[in-house]
Amino acid sequence: MLNKNVFSNRMQNTMMKYFLLFFLSISAATLMAGEVKVIGKSTEYAGAELLFYKYSDRITMLKEEVFKIQVDKSGNFSVGFQVKRPEYVFMEEGLYHAYFYVEPGCTYELILPEKTEKTPADKLNPFFDYIPVHIGIKGMQKQDLNYLILDFDYFYDQYIDESLFDLYTKGMDSDVDTFINEINQHFAYAKNPFFDAYKKYRYAGLRYLAYQRNRPEISFRNYTYDSVWYENPAYMDLFNELYKDFFDNLLNDKILGEILGARLFYEVHKGHSIANIKKVFAILVELRNDQLRELVILKGIHDAFYNVNYAWAPLLLTLDSLCIVTKYPEHRLIGQNIADKVLSMSPGTVAPPFVFSDSAGNTVKLSDYRNEFVYLNFVNSQSYTSQQQLPLLQTLYNKHSRYFKIVTVVTDENIEEAKSYFSRYDYPWDIIYTGGDQQVIDYYKIKTFPAYFLVGPSGILMMSPAPGPLEGFEKAFFGLIEEK
Repeated sequence: MLNKNVFSNRMQNTMMKYFLLFFLSISAATLMAGEVKVIGKSTEYAGAELLFYKYSDRITMLKEEVFKIQVDKSGNFSVGFQVKRPEYVFMEEGLYHAYFYVEPGCTYELILPEKTEKTPADKLNPFFDYIPVHIGIKGMQKQDLNYLILDFDYFYDQYIDESLFDLYTKGMDSDVDTFINEINQHFAYAKNPFFDAYKKYRYAGLRYLAYQRNRPEISFRNYTYDSVWYENPAYMDLFNELYKDFFDNLLNDKILGEILGARLFYEVHKGHSIANIKKVFAILVELRNDQLRELVILKGIHDAFYNVNYAWAPLLLTLDSLCIVTKYPEHRLIGQNIADKVLSMSPGTVAPPFVFSDSAGNTVKLSDYRNEFVYLNFVNSQSYTSQQQLPLLQTLYNKHSRYFKIVTVVTDENIEEAKSYFSRYDYPWDIIYTGGDQQVIDYYKIKTFPAYFLVGPSGILMMSPAPGPLEGFEKAFFGLIEEK
């Protein structure tokens, strides 16, 4: 018989092994889950809520929220979230597009950029560009992804500033390869696949400039047999440059236009067959890779929506076909994003809903105007053009208020100052205040003030954008009603 003590010891050892295996399995699962923690302190941002986004894909560049930081009254913040792979994340706050990279299983103590608000002129400037800044991180090591990219970008940007003219004029006789060899030696210690890809495609971009924009060669050498790095800015920046307006350029190409361009045009407009479009592109040596070929099709469809050679309906049908047959989840997401981007705010789509308050504090919803035509306008009381056109709305109201409602959405951040401005006038239509809510501006894709839209009785956008009072809205409205 087995000695009880020996049996007890063996049972304990066995239980310890099972416990250890269980613990390791839980740890592995947690590691695979990709938890990231962001911490820090910034008294400048005390009490603020900071939203961090990523690009849902780097063809449409649509934003997707990743996490939010709630800064307490003392300036402290801490948040955890999940990622599956290295991600470029950013916030757009004040003057800055502030970004950094996150990797699964890492903790980042952030040093937020100095808080600098936009001026009133910046807020009204339709061409305003955020200043890109890499967010500081305490305690970075040389092997950390943020350190590697920050260091690389310093040398790369300096070289571009000093040598761009030579790259264009001297081509292969420039010192581009010497620079690449030197910077490669500098980063010989780095062991990070994401950074390796980042370097490779930044180098390829330099060679693309130097070798007189030879797309087929650059693409074949760097894309045809490589993995697709959907999240890597360097990979996708060069890809978007190489295949910009690809469908339209192929159609207008003096050599390939009559063969490939014409066939592609026929397949998009008549057949919408992804298999046949792939056959068209398979003739190009650079597009032998099926995954890359599909990505080029997506890029081509996206850009064709913004040009004049292809009709929208066939492009949408072709896009729908690709989303159905693709075996790549990333491509289905990109396809859905393209459809969302091009259809959002198009006539015939639902007007984005909103809920705000009027000067008396009453809640006003867009849905309150169901069964009415609504001439919706977005203004800013500090915009000179908005100020000049408000009296023109008064004229429209006096003449046609029985046919359509006028609703003015005031986008000023300071509601009290905006109310003070409007209190000087006795405008009789509904005026509501957003308090600077950026979301509604993003939804309606507003770049300048004032902006006008016509919403139909069922909540559908009938004119998007609509003509302003000086641009013939009156004639356009009654022409549309007569047509209906």
